[in-house]
Amino acid sequence: MAQVTGSTSDCVPDHRRCQPRRLPIRRADAYVPQTRARWSGSPPGRWHVPRQYLVIAVPTDESGRVGSWGRAKCVAVATTEDGEVKSWEECDVGWDVLHDAGSDRAHHARVARFVKDHGVDIVVVQHMGPGMVQMLERMGLKIDAGVLGDARHAVRVAASRAAG
Repeated sequence: MAQVTGSTSDCVPDHRRCQPRRLPIRRADAYVPQTRARWSGSPPGRWHVPRQYLVIAVPTDESGRVGSWGRAKCVAVATTEDGEVKSWEECDVGWDVLHDAGSDRAHHARVARFVKDHGVDIVVVQHMGPGMVQMLERMGLKIDAGVLGDARHAVRVAASRAAG
């Protein structure tokens, strides 16, 4: 018989051992509050980690302006708290070249992996195709489309809207 380690508060209702979702920390100055995972009733069977911050992704061009999502060369990932940007990381994704290199499924999988790996909550874009919108909404992301101008300003506006 296997021994169960840890307290009973770490177990799901049928007492199987579960681990809360681990959030990635991209930089030393990224703020990650200390929280405990708790059992969430909806959706069933999932751990919910309460967070006090949002992760916002925005495609940027060379001049730092908001660009299109699917063919982005660079995507900035910002961690925000209470409407203020706490960290900013620019990732060279190369989707401009990779977009036509394979099928739509392969491209959408590549984008989904990026979004999941970075823990993105909101995507701020100038334009996004309907297939990509549908996929990201199924993943539970909020999409702020039709945004023009400076990427950092767009992230601050999206964060303040989300903060309420």
